[in-house]
Amino acid sequence: DVGETHKVIVNRRCWTAELRRKRARERYALLSVEDKEARNKKAREKRQQKKEDSQGDNQSATTADVCITSWLNGAFSKVAKAVHVAGSRTREKFQIAVSNLTAKVYDLQKAQLVKKLESGVRENSSISIHPGELLHIALA
Repeated sequence: DVGETHKVIVNRRCWTAELRRKRARERYALLSVEDKEARNKKAREKRQQKKEDSQGDNQSATTADVCITSWLNGAFSKVAKAVHVAGSRTREKFQIAVSNLTAKVYDLQKAQLVKKLESGVRENSSISIHPGELLHIALA
């Protein structure tokens, strides 16, 4: 049964994630006070940098650390959730501005609009940002 298989996979993922969190807590408990302070300071600085990067004109920077594919079936909120602030090379090159009705991809180095995707337009169904600064807009 497909439903049961899906439940098993989801449960296994939840269990694996909880195990990872438990191991991380155990590793943190073994750190010295100085190491904990240094780690917390680094995390604070990273959060602050992320916050500063994402506050430009209500637009989101994109990541090159992993391949992100955002399916645009008229639900641009999914795009906003899928776009993360991380990879500096892609953040310098592309920017995605998301509204309720459109998603616009800008090439920052050329200072021009690469692609505008509108809600309900099926021929432009996805945006993929790949490692190595490549932008790919797939056609359905």
